[in-house]
Amino acid sequence: MNTRIEDLLNFAKVTELVRKYEIDEKKKKKIYIGLGIVAAILLVAAVAFVLYKYLSKEDEMDFEDDFEDDFEDAFDDFEEDAADFVDEKAAVLEEAVA
Repeated sequence: MNTRIEDLLNFAKVTELVRKYEIDEKKKKKIYIGLGIVAAILLVAAVAFVLYKYLSKEDEMDFEDDFEDDFEDAFDDFEEDAADFVDEKAAVLEEAVA
């Protein structure tokens, strides 16, 4: 009779361990699902970022080219204005001296 009680207690312990194992497995499954969702979101964000960078490089190059063109035009205009100013002042000085 003693062995039968021990067998029942052992069976109860095993059953309890199996239930804990099942509960742990359910928790792990939820964690894995959550991590999978986070990984999928990060993957989509990374792909979107790479596509954005790839597609925006052309726009950056166009912007830089336009900026350089505008800067060069403004600098050329400044040089011309400076040369005209110097010529005008030189003419005024020559008239004042003569």
